[in-house]
Amino acid sequence: MDRCIARSGRAAIVGQGENRQPLRPVIGGARLGDRGVARGIVDDDNLGDFGLRERRRHRATDRRRGVVRRNDHANARFHLNAAPGSTPGCQGILRRHPLPLARTGGQAPSGDCRFCCRALGSRQPGGIILGHTALEAPDPALPPPHRNHLLALDGLRGVAALAVVVYHRRWWIADDSDFIQHAYLAVDFFFMLSGLVVALAYEQRLIERRLSLRSFALLRVIRLYPMILIGAVLGAAWLCLQALTHHVPGDILRTAAAFPFAALLVPIPPALFPLPFALNEPSWSLFFEVVANLAFAACVPWLRGRALGVVVLLFGIAMIATSLGFDGLNAGWKWGELHAGFVRVGFAFFAGVGLYRLRKTKHWPALALPFPLLSVVLIAALLPSLLPGAANAAYDLAMTMLVFPAIIVLASNDRAAGRWNGVMRVSGELSYPLYITHFPLLALSEALLWRLHLPNAAMLALSVGIAMVAALVFARAFDVPVRKWLNRKFGRRG
Repeated sequence: MDRCIARSGRAAIVGQGENRQPLRPVIGGARLGDRGVARGIVDDDNLGDFGLRERRRHRATDRRRGVVRRNDHANARFHLNAAPGSTPGCQGILRRHPLPLARTGGQAPSGDCRFCCRALGSRQPGGIILGHTALEAPDPALPPPHRNHLLALDGLRGVAALAVVVYHRRWWIADDSDFIQHAYLAVDFFFMLSGLVVALAYEQRLIERRLSLRSFALLRVIRLYPMILIGAVLGAAWLCLQALTHHVPGDILRTAAAFPFAALLVPIPPALFPLPFALNEPSWSLFFEVVANLAFAACVPWLRGRALGVVVLLFGIAMIATSLGFDGLNAGWKWGELHAGFVRVGFAFFAGVGLYRLRKTKHWPALALPFPLLSVVLIAALLPSLLPGAANAAYDLAMTMLVFPAIIVLASNDRAAGRWNGVMRVSGELSYPLYITHFPLLALSEALLWRLHLPNAAMLALSVGIAMVAALVFARAFDVPVRKWLNRKFGRRG
């Protein structure tokens, strides 16, 4: 049994044998072991972040005090030597927290886990320590973790979302067959990013059964559904406005009947509308992403080693057949071709999970490119006109199977900090709200602006600008507050 030693103002030593390490972890500017944080909470939130909070009537009122709280069924009991002036030898509970190291200022190698101990029944000030215990020997060849390693990917997700917005109004500035015709591949890019990010945030906890399938599903619903609801409301408003303009009251009834399906992100019956996601067409990809998320969470204990490679290989073969069958990958959003959506998300999502696992090994490439250059590469991949037949199918497969993984690898290694950070942060913040609301927002803004008789390029720029501003307002005024409230009310119950 390890012995945890907490000394105010001194390093904490945890682990055994070769894994013993002196550590000075810091949270919120205070050192664990000091009086100000010895009675604190290390509170793991849904994204793997954490801070110190006071538990007072179940509200976090002070970020420096409280009680350790964690849903972990694999807790282990430890002896704790408390700080000077408190009762020595009190019993504690070790609770495991796999967390980003950058949040605490620790310098432990990649792959380590964070732990905290709370003295049982003790109110003494020295009752908590936070340290690192290596589960396996660190590989010195691995690159150190960097807190900006996802920032470039966030920025690229925003670039891809903007490309989709322009794609849906491409005929305003060019012939329909000549401009940004491959922007539908941005959906595959989204799927691949989602696989990497979801695996990064949840895989370890799912494997170790510290996060149940029910809890995972609840977290994903909280993350995705507020903006899905906004998109459904906007889409229904647009269809009702069209029905009133053209004096077709029956369409209002059809829209009202279809709204529950759109709000719940399930296909609308063809008896109501010819398209399964007619109220807000881009939501088709969110339906497949939710399916992939649940499949991943349910199967992740068995997707170890070669099993994941077999899954990606099988979906890759299906991708080739699908692309050749449809002369490309622009499929999956209509009745009769939903199977193509399952194939697209299956390959891209689990390929993203594979990239996450590869990143933890010494085989991860060390090359990197800056965000502006990668943005140009991504736009260039989405820009070309459609090619004839099998050539277009081959192009789509090359982008999805080769170029997009390479972009993600290069962006993940981008450690540059500076003037582009703000752009990447806003781009990432805007990406999902813009994607899920842009279709009805473009239609509504177009209906309002066409009377101005502006040039097509000005119409496009103004409509896209309105959609971006509206999406950002929805994100900050509705999505973020609602998700915070849902997390407080339901997130901990999982």
